[in-house]
Amino acid sequence: MHDIHMNQGNALHEHDEDNGVFNDGGLILHFPDHFVGLFFRFKTQWLPTDPHGDRIPGVSKEILPGATPGDTGDTHPAFPAVYIERALVNPVGADPGKEVVVIGNTTLTAVDLTGWSIVDKNNIAEVLGGVLLPAGGSVSVVLSGGGAQLSNKGGTIRLMNPAGVLTHAVSYAQGDAVEGRFIRFNT
Repeated sequence: MHDIHMNQGNALHEHDEDNGVFNDGGLILHFPDHFVGLFFRFKTQWLPTDPHGDRIPGVSKEILPGATPGDTGDTHPAFPAVYIERALVNPVGADPGKEVVVIGNTTLTAVDLTGWSIVDKNNIAEVLGGVLLPAGGSVSVVLSGGGAQLSNKGGTIRLMNPAGVLTHAVSYAQGDAVEGRFIRFNT
């Protein structure tokens, strides 16, 4: 396989043509009695990246082999403190104004989500205001219908902090969009 890059974050003139988002790299092997997934990362990979897959100066960090949270005193980008927990992408009846994204918090501190945004697969954002995410808790955000909209045919949901940095992203397939049911994302 070739060009199987994840959000790359390569530096300028160092394979930066391979930078991109949602181009996860991996192989899924099917054996007679089970599947095995192999997911790749490259030595030059950094997270988080901007919407084009490029490093964000002063924010992006190198993904170290075998890294775990706390290796550098920071939370590792692969384990976001604020994340997308669940989503109701196909509510009963008409969708506008009824779709819900549940955001979770793994920290011991409440997080003011003012200025954060939920971005759909078409890069349309729903900017949050007046939402307080409790310590160790979660909060349901009802989308207005005028910003981000969640497709019943599958899509992505991205959570961006006020600086425009991608904090967490999830994807779902059309088969996940069961009417009246939340999709639970494993993060």
